[in-house]
Amino acid sequence: MRVPGSDEAVSRLRATPGAKVGRGATADEVADAERKLVVRFPDGYRAFVEAVGWARAGDLSLFGLGRDVPEELDVRRASPKGSLVVARDGKNTYCLDLGYEGAYDSPVYSCTPAGAFTPEDYAAHDYPSWLWMRLERMR
Repeated sequence: MRVPGSDEAVSRLRATPGAKVGRGATADEVADAERKLVVRFPDGYRAFVEAVGWARAGDLSLFGLGRDVPEELDVRRASPKGSLVVARDGKNTYCLDLGYEGAYDSPVYSCTPAGAFTPEDYAAHDYPSWLWMRLERMR
């Protein structure tokens, strides 16, 4: 199975009917958020934030950054220090496993709002793939 990249996931997001996306975040905004949260954004999530900043599509809210990010979607407010809470839908909150070391970017897990998760909460092997799959369900 081919794994979609960040560019493909962002293109699908922009093509999703009714989706609202931000203008993107600068490298300085990303670096500032990483310092404040004491994390390093995984490459797939960094690419999303730099491309669109944040987004809403259906019941899916994607946390991020940028001058135009709504307060409730600011990843710095959504994530406790040391965690990266990246999305919420009607019933779940999603975060990235920042401690993962392997072949892929950081996996996505369904988690508590505080960023806690267990192996059973696994959702996808990286952010672009998770976003791609979520948007596919909206088509």
